[in-house]
Amino acid sequence: MLNYLNCLAGKASNIAAVAGAAAALAAVVLAIHIPRRILINQLYADLVSAYRSPQMGYAVLSLFAFYNECQGNPELIKEKYGERYNAEIKSGLGTPRRERPFAPDETLHFQRRLVAHFYWDLARLHLDKKFPRLSKKQIRQFIGENERNVMSIVLHMSEANEACFVKLDTVAGPPDDDVAMNQLIKKLYEKTEDWV
Repeated sequence: MLNYLNCLAGKASNIAAVAGAAAALAAVVLAIHIPRRILINQLYADLVSAYRSPQMGYAVLSLFAFYNECQGNPELIKEKYGERYNAEIKSGLGTPRRERPFAPDETLHFQRRLVAHFYWDLARLHLDKKFPRLSKKQIRQFIGENERNVMSIVLHMSEANEACFVKLDTVAGPPDDDVAMNQLIKKLYEKTEDWV
C-alpha cells in the first residue's frame, strides 16, 4: 500500500510539473501576444481615423476629378500632373505664403501624397512581415472597387510624380555643428550612407 501511495505521489508531482510548465508557457505566449494585439488595434484605429477624415475624403474626390479630367489616359495623367505640379507647387516656391496661388493641402500633389501614404501604411501593415499584421478581415473594410481604382490612380500619378522632381547628385556633406539636434541629424545622415 505504501508503494502504491508513493507511486501516486510521484505521478501527481509529475502532473504538477507538467501543469506548471504549461502555465508558464501560456504566460509567456500571452505576455507576447497581448501587447502585440494592443499595438495592432491601435494602428488599425489610426487607419480608420485617417480614412474617415474630411481631408482624406476631399483628397480621394480630387484624385477622381483629376482622373476624369485626364479621361483615364495614363499618358495624359503624366502630362497634366506635371502641368498641375508646376502650377501649384513650383510657382509657389519662394513666394510668401499669403501670395501663393494655392495652400499646400489644396494642391493635387499633396492630396496624392495623403492618399498614397494611407495605402502604403495599409499595405505595410498587411503584407510586410516586419510589422504587426492586420488581418484580411480588417483590410477588407477599406477595400472595395472604388478603393482599388483609387490605388491604381495613385500609382499612375506616382509614376508621373517622379518626373517632376529634380535629383540632386552633388550636395556637399553636412557641416559639423554643436547643436544637439543637428548632431543627431548628422549621425542619422552618416548611418544611412550605405542605404542609398
